[in-house]
Amino acid sequence: MVARQLFPLIIVLIYWPSMSWGQDSTHVEEIDPCQHEVIVLAQKEGLRHVPVKKIPVFVWQSVKCRKTQNGKQMLKALEKKQLDKDYERTKSFHGWTITCASTTALVVTMFYLEYIFRQK
Repeated sequence: MVARQLFPLIIVLIYWPSMSWGQDSTHVEEIDPCQHEVIVLAQKEGLRHVPVKKIPVFVWQSVKCRKTQNGKQMLKALEKKQLDKDYERTKSFHGWTITCASTTALVVTMFYLEYIFRQK
């Protein structure tokens, strides 16, 4: 009977210190979201080098960065830099996939032209 009466007191004594001292938010150091490691990586290497696992972190930090004073211009410059880099990469055909695609397009075009001119 006494144990039932002391049970709430024991629970309060166990949980009270952890609840009151567990999270002290006065010592949290705020860093600039534009200087986060994922955004710095994207600035140095480009947006394509951000790992897949860190994409949600990048999106969250970029939203926070856009709210800062120079963050919007910095992220626009980052996106423009990636678009320019992609444009430079795709100026020339390279790789086996473009070879396969162009060969297929040529064969289909030849069959279509042969079909048109054979109907005379």
